[in-house]
Amino acid sequence: MAKPTWEIFMSVFAAVVVFIVPIVLYLMEKAGVSLVWIFVLGWISIAVASEYLVVNIPWIWDDANFLMRIWRLCFVSAIALLIVGYFAIKIWPHPMSVKENNELYKSEEHKEGKAPEVKAPEVKAPEKPAESTEKWASTAHTNSNPNGLSFTEVSPSKLGIEVPDTFLIAFGTNTAKVARETLKKQLPFEQILSMKFPGTMPLSIYFNKRGEMKVDATIFDERGNIAAKIKHGEFAVVHPGWDRNWDATGFEIVDAQNRPFFYIERPEPNTIRLLGIFRMSDGSLISINNDSFRYIPKVRVASTPVVPAVPTFTYPSHGNLHKRATP
Repeated sequence: MAKPTWEIFMSVFAAVVVFIVPIVLYLMEKAGVSLVWIFVLGWISIAVASEYLVVNIPWIWDDANFLMRIWRLCFVSAIALLIVGYFAIKIWPHPMSVKENNELYKSEEHKEGKAPEVKAPEVKAPEKPAESTEKWASTAHTNSNPNGLSFTEVSPSKLGIEVPDTFLIAFGTNTAKVARETLKKQLPFEQILSMKFPGTMPLSIYFNKRGEMKVDATIFDERGNIAAKIKHGEFAVVHPGWDRNWDATGFEIVDAQNRPFFYIERPEPNTIRLLGIFRMSDGSLISINNDSFRYIPKVRVASTPVVPAVPTFTYPSHGNLHKRATP
């Protein structure tokens, strides 16, 4: 006896949900989407669809008494749900690493307002010379005295020791460890740290195809106008009166009052330090100074004073290029 059209349609629809939705969720997870409710809804729909397909397996209902049919149904259902649960664990958004951001996001002060969307322009800090990024120098000292001891400093990998390829990112008084694979995804800065805000931060730290660390960012003045850009190691300060300075490990942009609006430093191969004032795509601000990491909602930007970081370099840069300020 032929199945009704609606049963055929539901079976096809359930099969599409079971096989297509996991692929969509996988791509979302790889893209850094951290909206948990989407994943919850997606996996619940997959579980329901898989159970519908199980119930429609003819073998479960054919040639058996009532108890045997119930046993078959429970057995196959358990296998299907275990498979769904396994993949749900594998394909799930990363948890937030900074709890305060959850509280800020849930705060009733966050009003929805449409500010002009600002896509993070690709901005690059000057490259650190290759010799500065190598922690283990090939010219390490070796004692050649035949009557003494001889030691040569080498990298851990040369001795067969595997060191996790992770980076320590310091922002204000907060720190986070990020895997190199995460940095290869070219995600906005807040997604790298698994943070969640109404807007997007115009900053991205990543590795290019040649394995070089790059930084894309857009720096805005207090009125929301673009003041500077950095892209692929090339930068431009377009705001009159603003200045910039850098050396082998750090790069900084300051306003007319020498307040750092952007500073990034890579003092060690696996360490990144970030300071500055960043305007989000929704008009809110993130302020990172030497003592704090602060999120300011758009509705409070005009009334909230921002404490800038302490300048790292000496200004004006003319005559003081590559010169750091005396501590």
